[in-house]
Amino acid sequence: MSTPEDIDWLYEKKLDKAGAFESQRDSNRFFTTLFRLLGIGGLWLGIYWVFAPVIALLSVVKILADIVGFAIGLCAFLIALAVGFVVIAISWVFYRPIVGLSLLAIAGGIWLLIYYY
Repeated sequence: MSTPEDIDWLYEKKLDKAGAFESQRDSNRFFTTLFRLLGIGGLWLGIYWVFAPVIALLSVVKILADIVGFAIGLCAFLIALAVGFVVIAISWVFYRPIVGLSLLAIAGGIWLLIYYY
């Protein structure tokens, strides 16, 4: 029976303690970045799909649907990026305040870009 203090990582090759922790750290970084990007991508897709009926209505005039579809996709991407940065930054503020506040500043800049564009 394992206890919470036990480490039961399994590797195909022999690693020392520092190598095992480095490998685990790299794996965690990869999956964290992957899930962040998937989250922002999911936000983008969801926001775009909210406005998909507008594009469908405008599909009568093909060029108009293309232009509006591109504009909606771009705005959906910027909104998803800003919301994603806010969510990531809020979680970073507790552990690394400088990084978290920097991400909040970037998200604020994106919101200003959306608002004044």
